[in-house]
Amino acid sequence: MELYIGTLTHNCCFYTQQMLGSFRSKYKHNFIIVDNGSSDDTLKVLDDLSHFPNQIHIRNRQNRGVAAGWNQILRRALYDPECRFIYLINNDLILNESSCDTLLEFLKAHPEYIAVSSIEANRVQVRPGVVNDKALSFVAVMLTRKCVEVVGYFDEQFFPAYFEDNDYMERIRREAWPKGLKTCVVHDSQVVHVGSRTINEGGVFLGPAFQENRERFRQKWGFVP
Repeated sequence: MELYIGTLTHNCCFYTQQMLGSFRSKYKHNFIIVDNGSSDDTLKVLDDLSHFPNQIHIRNRQNRGVAAGWNQILRRALYDPECRFIYLINNDLILNESSCDTLLEFLKAHPEYIAVSSIEANRVQVRPGVVNDKALSFVAVMLTRKCVEVVGYFDEQFFPAYFEDNDYMERIRREAWPKGLKTCVVHDSQVVHVGSRTINEGGVFLGPAFQENRERFRQKWGFVP
């Protein structure tokens, strides 16, 4: 399968169902869902979805964090030698009908790009037909196999959340851009992002993680994003 979709879940069943209900693609795809230790009705929803042949579910007994969950998705997708594109999406999104396909078609038409992302239509001014080069949003990002080959996987030291996306972007700047490989935000691919549902409603206590991961980033790269 050329196209894989991946999302992480930890409780917040309502938002996951809302996101899944909004997802559309005219292209054949496999959908990977990594559950990070949900205790609500999420597991029942996954049980129901498991009857569909394009569903691949990975269930962690406890919350392994964002970076580790994304890596599970990437490794499972890239295990398929036909996989070329992985669309990583938050579970608290509402996608428009062409969110996924617009990015896929852009990447196929512009092979110099290795990662592109949707725009948060409820937070940023949308300008149809515009792409923001050298930008990227990890709320809904499509990575190519080439991207993972060049940049690698997410750094799981950033646990359980915060700055794993900033770290990956910094690695893209240093390892991909000098090779002529590009990234951008595509305005024609739009999502509505509710934001922070796992933290605010999902029962995840991050404690000092933000400050600790901020300092970890500073020590690794010498600045704070």
